[in-house]
Amino acid sequence: LNIFQGQPVTWTYDVKNDGNVALAHVVVTDDNGTAGTGDDFHPTAILSGGFNSGDINQNGLLDTNETWHYQATGVAQLGNYVNNATATTDAFVDTALHSRTPLATDSSDYEGFSNKALTQGFWGSHADAWDNIAGNEGNPTKSAVASHVLSGLDVNPRT
Repeated sequence: LNIFQGQPVTWTYDVKNDGNVALAHVVVTDDNGTAGTGDDFHPTAILSGGFNSGDINQNGLLDTNETWHYQATGVAQLGNYVNNATATTDAFVDTALHSRTPLATDSSDYEGFSNKALTQGFWGSHADAWDNIAGNEGNPTKSAVASHVLSGLDVNPRT
């Protein structure tokens, strides 16, 4: 995924219970794209009626038929960005009386790029492409635009 540097980015986190028991106290943590933990954050639960929008029976437990939803926003940075998310819940005791603490991880990434300059792209490098007038290559004139001869423009970003 390519995103202009400085543009808003929205992440959606979906947490599904693939087990056979309901899970309590879901916590989602995002590492904010860094190895350190000082900037980690918890995405916001998407709520409906005071419960996570995926909590179908609104009992506050992530049941086996539910997928809970969380969201975070940020601003695109320049370069490759990879963030990792982790979901955990309280421990539960399975049928063999073992205590288990569910844990799931996933990552997302994008390439942030800047738009330092715009070029004329295809149209600026092809004779007569701007206004169909032989020998009049280069930028379009107001008359060419006004006469609707300019039929398209392909602007190519360059870094």
